[in-house]
Amino acid sequence: MIRRLPLGDSVQVRTRVVLHELSGFHPSVPTEKVKKVDLALIAGHARTLVTAKWSIRADREEQFMSDFQAYERLESAGQDFGYVLITNEFDAARLRAACEKPRQNAPLFTHVVHINPAAVEVVYREADSEGASAVRTHIVNGRLMSLQSRLESAGANR
Repeated sequence: MIRRLPLGDSVQVRTRVVLHELSGFHPSVPTEKVKKVDLALIAGHARTLVTAKWSIRADREEQFMSDFQAYERLESAGQDFGYVLITNEFDAARLRAACEKPRQNAPLFTHVVHINPAAVEVVYREADSEGASAVRTHIVNGRLMSLQSRLESAGANR
């Protein structure tokens, strides 16, 4: 889908790519597992690394931070990169955690993208739990955004 967007020739789209094959990243040490990125968008010096997970199990929640720390450690250009989560998770607590997970003084994910946040909103419309309330707030303020919105903004930002 992303390759079909009018991004122009200046944006490189890479899927399931080994991290060090991307400009600005060192190879892993030989004793370490080679890091792969689900999706990478490269536009000049701007780099966005995307993790795509249909659901967010507890082990994946831990993996997000360890992957980010490895990406950060292997970054060689001295420049920031975006870290985006795309998911279809419906569990309020897990969505909230993805939206709120910190790394140093910023959110872990630059963007948290849901396949269909309108459906999530319907599921939690009348739920009064703290997690459901937080998820509704994240949808309203755009922290939990739709895939459609993210793709449209990517096409507009070329």
